Amino acid sequence: MNSRYTGTLGAVFRDFNPETSQVSGLKSRYTGRSKSRIWSAALLVILVLSLAAPSLGLPQEKTLADGVTLIQDINTDPQAPIVVTVLRVDPKKTGVKLAAALGQDRIIANDATNGREVLSTMVARKGALAGVNADYFPWTGDPLGLAIVGGELVSEPADRVAVGITAAGEVILDRLSFLGAITAPSGATSPLSGVNRQRGQNELVLFTPAFGAATGAKDGIELVLTLDGPVRANKDLAAVAASDPGPPAGSPAPGGGAILSAHGSAADWLQGSLHSGDKLKLRLDMKAVSGRSWDNVVEAVGGGPWLLRSGEVSIDAADERFKPDMSLVRHPRTAAGITPSGELLLVTVDGRQTISRGMTLSELAALMKALGAVEAINLDGGGSTSLSVTGLVVNSPSGGKERPVADALLVYAPPTPRPTASLKFADAAPLVVPSGEGRMLSLVDEAAGQPLSDELAAGIIWGTAGGIGFVNQKGWFVPIKVGTGSVIALAGDRRLELAVTVVPGRPANLSASIVPDPSGAPNRGQVAVTLTDANGNAVPGKAVAISATGAVPDTASATTDGSGAASFAVMWDSTSAAASVTISAAGLTTKAR
Repeated sequence: MNSRYTGTLGAVFRDFNPETSQVSGLKSRYTGRSKSRIWSAALLVILVLSLAAPSLGLPQEKTLADGVTLIQDINTDPQAPIVVTVLRVDPKKTGVKLAAALGQDRIIANDATNGREVLSTMVARKGALAGVNADYFPWTGDPLGLAIVGGELVSEPADRVAVGITAAGEVILDRLSFLGAITAPSGATSPLSGVNRQRGQNELVLFTPAFGAATGAKDGIELVLTLDGPVRANKDLAAVAASDPGPPAGSPAPGGGAILSAHGSAADWLQGSLHSGDKLKLRLDMKAVSGRSWDNVVEAVGGGPWLLRSGEVSIDAADERFKPDMSLVRHPRTAAGITPSGELLLVTVDGRQTISRGMTLSELAALMKALGAVEAINLDGGGSTSLSVTGLVVNSPSGGKERPVADALLVYAPPTPRPTASLKFADAAPLVVPSGEGRMLSLVDEAAGQPLSDELAAGIIWGTAGGIGFVNQKGWFVPIKVGTGSVIALAGDRRLELAVTVVPGRPANLSASIVPDPSGAPNRGQVAVTLTDANGNAVPGKAVAISATGAVPDTASATTDGSGAASFAVMWDSTSAAASVTISAAGLTTKAR
């Protein structure tokens, strides 16, 4: 393990005493942006790692490029299973570059994702070496906080922390607020409320071509501008009104221009202050809480809250308007940190799975400190948490498949040259495996069928596609979600792919509920049964038995269907004061509730 990585996960959990924080509810910074999502569930018994521990227990470190290292540390303790994946990036190294990217290169698109994109596709499409998901978003591609892409301000800060990259490649973290203004030829001014996001009451919002689709405004007035250059923060921007104020036209902002969209009192000001041909001035200022200048920042993504400041845990979730469940409940997490030498740590912690339970913010802060960070912030987590290397998924997204996200922080660098050998998977395709039954995968020399040398094996980068499970950086594969996908190995300039079909694992969870009979008869009911494996996959084709006291079922047994479900009709005994129904399947028993 590199000396800059100061502790393994075992040490983090052994020495860590979780903090508790009193935090208040999240308040949306403006109308139409979604609140934090809530998730809470009991930790499942960890069954899948009983055979995997020897392969998963030691941290793995692999050089992706000069200045970019992939680290994976996995704790297999059944009481605290955790999968942590880290990109350690030295932006001072020649050829290393950091950049923000929008899903589909726009805020909103007219498709099912509303402008979002899965991280692995974004990394591959942009030709990046690696990347992580970044800011929070509603169910559109609209980052909730700061986004600067290629020097252009495409989303204003939300009085939360953000990651910024200067023109010189320096990484800075800070909390920023926004103050925008528009000045008419008369000298009259009006607040400019935001950039490329849904307009609220009495607001004036600027929409640029980066927004993509039309503004979506149904009321108020809008005015088209031509701009004297791209929209940049903390600089005066000259513009000319290309139209009179009028009802929304339903068109996107033109190239080289923008749209001012206003409502209520802001619309009154716009109507009375600007007309076609008028010259005006825009100003979009960002102010850092620390007082540090962000004038030279050319790439940025938002997040929140703070985790570490000056080497100490400092979580300001309440001040940044996050709900207690977001801080105190274990979730999948993504974080960014800076080391004393200026390296950037991009970290994912998987969660909501049998192989990884996630972390609270206090636990995440302790992890970032153990990794060597002195400054660190949280980014969007939950189902968004993802880390990709050259388009491979190298962490284990909680939803199985990656969630399309609004934006990402990408890493560019010339990949380290590796020996190219004639290789193939030792397993024949397609590999059919039950969920939860981990196995070691390996590559062999294609001609001789011999195992790889230690040198070649150490250089393999492992990942998955299709959302079927997780493979660690030694090749140990844990199938999780039922479906078809692949395990992928990068060996030099070769990409080797093994088709995988995951089938349901051993039954682990049996539930049964009593629901009203469709007929509405008070003396009749239905018992709905569901059987799943430890990873929540439906288990079909299993016999289910029913026994009842004070009730008569229509049949003594049934078989689970393709969704793992079975049902019984029951007739209640009106003379019984304490009717009960017991369901049994695959060695499991439960009471219907």
